[in-house]
Amino acid sequence: ISDDNTVNTRLYPNPATNGITLQSNQNMKQVFIFDVYGKLVASESILQETAYINVEHLHAGMYLLRIETERGNSVMPFIKQ
Repeated sequence: ISDDNTVNTRLYPNPATNGITLQSNQNMKQVFIFDVYGKLVASESILQETAYINVEHLHAGMYLLRIETERGNSVMPFIKQ
C-alpha cells in the first residue's frame, strides 16, 4: 500500500563538511537547522524537490534539520565535520 502523503527525504553526505544535498518526494518549502540545544542556526526557503544547503559556516557538531513541505514535516539529524 502506497501513501502519497508520506514525506520521504534523503540527506547526504552525512557527515558533511561544506554542504548537504536534500532530495524529497515532495516540494520542500522551508528548511531549518537547529543545534543540539534547540537554537535555530540557519534557515532557507526552498521551492523544489532537490536542494543544496551550504553548511560551511556551522561549527563541527551534531545538528537537526527540519524540512517543511505542503504535506508535512520531517526531522533529520546530521553531523558537520
